[in-house]
Amino acid sequence: MRTRLKIILISCLSAALVFGGWTAYAATSSTTPTSTAITGKLVSLSKDTITVHTDSGDQTVPLASSVWVYLNDNKAQLSDLHTDTQLELILNNKGQAAYVKGSSGQSTEQATETTNVSDTVSPNPTAPSDQPASEAPMSSATPLPTPVKPHDTAPAAKPAGKDTNMEDMDVNVEGQHFNLHIKQNKGPHGQDYDLTIQSPHAGKLHLTGFQAQAWISNLLGSVDITAAGAQQALKQQLAKQYALDANKLNMHVKVSSSNNDNEHEKETEKEMKKPKGKEQDKDKENDNKHGNSNKHN
Repeated sequence: MRTRLKIILISCLSAALVFGGWTAYAATSSTTPTSTAITGKLVSLSKDTITVHTDSGDQTVPLASSVWVYLNDNKAQLSDLHTDTQLELILNNKGQAAYVKGSSGQSTEQATETTNVSDTVSPNPTAPSDQPASEAPMSSATPLPTPVKPHDTAPAAKPAGKDTNMEDMDVNVEGQHFNLHIKQNKGPHGQDYDLTIQSPHAGKLHLTGFQAQAWISNLLGSVDITAAGAQQALKQQLAKQYALDANKLNMHVKVSSSNNDNEHEKETEKEMKKPKGKEQDKDKENDNKHGNSNKHN
C-alpha cells in the first residue's frame, strides 16, 4: 500500500515538473509575437513622446527609456531627426518606440554632389560633343542612392573580404537582467533572421525577417563578430545604450560557414604537399649520392 502511494506521489510530482518546464519554455520560446511597426513622417518630438503622420492620421507614441536611432543607416540621436523625416518606429512589448529608423534626402543630395564632381574630372572633357547620345546612359548608369530598405540590406555578420559564405550565426549577450539574442540561419528560401532585445527598463523588442536583418546590419555592419575586439566593442556599445557595465556582460558567439570545410581541406593539402616535396628532394639527393658512389666503385 505504501509502495503504491509513493508511486502515485512521484508520478504527480513528475507531471507537475514537466508541466512547469513546458510553461516556462513556451513563455521564452521564439513564438513571442513580433514587435509592431509604425511608418510615417515626423510631426513633432518631445522628451517622452514622438508624433508621426501616417496614412490614418497623426499618431503619438511614447518613447522607451532607451531608444535606438538610425538616420540614413547611421547611428544617430533623436535630436538629429527633423520634421517630415520618413520614420519607421518599432514598438516594444509596452507599446513604446524602442527603435527609430529614419531616412532623409541628405544622402541623396550628397550623392548628387559626388556625381557632379566625378563628371568634372572626366578624362575626356570633349566627349559630349562627339558622343552626345552616349553621355545620358553614362549618367544614368550611376543612380542616386536611396535610403536602404530592409530587403536591400546585406546580411549581417558577413564581414567584407573575410567570410562571404556565412550561413549560421548565433550571438547571445546577457547580464544584469539584460539579454540580446541574434540568430541567423540558412532556410529553404534564403537566410532567416531573428532578433530579441530585453531590458528591464526599455522592455522587450522582437524582430524577424527583413526588419531584423536591417537592424543587425546597422549594429554589426562589416565587423568580424568572431574577433575578440569586436565582441568587446559590441558589449561596450550595448552597455552605453542601456546604462550597463560592459564587464558584467557575458557574450557567446557561434558561427558556421559553408566554406570552412573547403578552407580546412586546402590548408591540409598544403601541409601534406610540403613534406612530400621535401621528402622527394631528399630521395633525389640520396639517389644521386648512391649513383656517384657506384661510379667510383
